This record gives sequence, C-alpha cells and structure tokens, in this order.
Amino acid sequence: MSEHPTPKYFYKYKGIRTIEDLERLVDIIKNNRIYIPTRTQLNDPMECKYMPRVAFAHSGNWIISSTHHVDPIVESAMDKYRVLSLSADGTNLQMWAHYSNNYSGVCIEFKNTGELSQAKPVQYLDETPHFKIFYEDEFTASDREKWVLDSYFMKSGGWKYEAEYRILKSKEEKYLPIRNTDIASIVIGHNLAESCRDYIYNLCKEKSIPVYYTWPSDFDYDVHYVDIRAVICKVYCSGENILNYEKGKVYDELKLEKEKSMMEEK
Repeated sequence: MSEHPTPKYFYKYKGIRTIEDLERLVDIIKNNRIYIPTRTQLNDPMECKYMPRVAFAHSGNWIISSTHHVDPIVESAMDKYRVLSLSADGTNLQMWAHYSNNYSGVCIEFKNTGELSQAKPVQYLDETPHFKIFYEDEFTASDREKWVLDSYFMKSGGWKYEAEYRILKSKEEKYLPIRNTDIASIVIGHNLAESCRDYIYNLCKEKSIPVYYTWPSDFDYDVHYVDIRAVICKVYCSGENILNYEKGKVYDELKLEKEKSMMEEK
C-alpha cells in the first residue's frame, strides 16, 4: 500500500491582509493561473538544507565550509527553481490560523487534474539526517542537481501537519496555468471583512465556483464549511440547523437561492 495515496483534491490556504493578497486571489479566479514563489519567499528557514554538503576548490571555500554556509554554486543551482506549495488537507485548523490569517482569508480547493497533477508529496524527517561531505572530484553536476531537487521535497517533521505537496518549476515560470474547471470550490474565513467576502463570492459566482464559509460551532467545538448563501441570507443562523447547508450535504438549492434573493430585496 502506498505511503501517500493520491489525493483527489489539493488545497491552497491564502491570507488576505493586503490589496496585493486580494489581487493574487482575483488573478487565480479570473486569469486561471497560480503565482509560484521562489525559494527565498517561503517561510521555512531550513528550506533546501537537507542535502549533502559539497566542497568546491575555489577561493574562499574554506570560510564557507567552516561556517556551514551553503556554497554559492549550490545556492545558484537551488535558485533555478520556483516552488508551488499545496496541501492534501482542506480542513486543517492550524493552516487556517497560520496561512489564512486567522480565518481572514480563504482556502481554495483544486481538483487533482491537469497541471496540478504534477504535485509530489513532501517527505517529513523526524531526525536530522547525517549527510556525507563530498569534495569536488567525488560528485558530478548530475549528482548535485539530484541533491538539489530532492532537497525541495524534504522538510522537518515539525511541518508534518501541513500534508504538503509541491510542484517545482524553473525560475522563468512565474505562474502555473490552470483550467476553468480546476477550482472545485473556495472556502472563505468567517473573520474576513464582509465587503471583501461578498466581493469574492460575486466573483466566484461569475465563474460558477461553489463558495463556502467557515462556521465555528458552539455545540461540537468544530469548524464547519457551510454554503455562503445560507450565511448571507441568515438562514437558520441560530442552532444546529445551519448544518443543513454544510458542504457535502444535499439540500434544496432552489429554496436557498430564493431565500437569498428575498433577503437582498429587503
């Protein structure tokens, strides 16, 4: 049995703190593309550090080796790539807190199809591996390239909760193209400003993208995803009846849309 069963969906948690954050989200929805960050834009200070140390015979190398810094030649090889991070977990409370700005952002659900099917799982290491030091005559450029590529898919076990998958692209490829049908849904955090919430909802409506809303429950200590229309028109907002409109449940779409229209007319 595979250690990493293929996910049906991938998830991207995004905070909306600035206009630029909102513009990036709008760009994904309207222009069918996802921005791919560089290595230095990622939040793990140990990014790409899990690889053998190499020693080149160039001026100043003894200083680099003695201070345990990455050799500039290796760093240059690392910086040839951009990396798109996705998660296999779409209901992770820590991810909502860390990456969606404490429920003031969104979680985008992508189908594992098209360009997104290139994503590969990250390997989480519970202990720091002991890599050998290789000198210049003990490895080839191909060896170095493989070590760099492998290092992009190794992280400390402290990040295991992210259930991360990655897509690696060359530094020239700033965006990953997606198709109209690749976005399965978008969940909006309940702490996002109402005006921003409604703007995103209307934008998704134009593209026929289902939209949900995080609903922190008082009766089961969990966060539920409910149809945003039920929230906007305040249907059953008291008590457990709100869960009649939870993601994945079958409910009367026509009735809900009618109640929303009535609410908007008031």
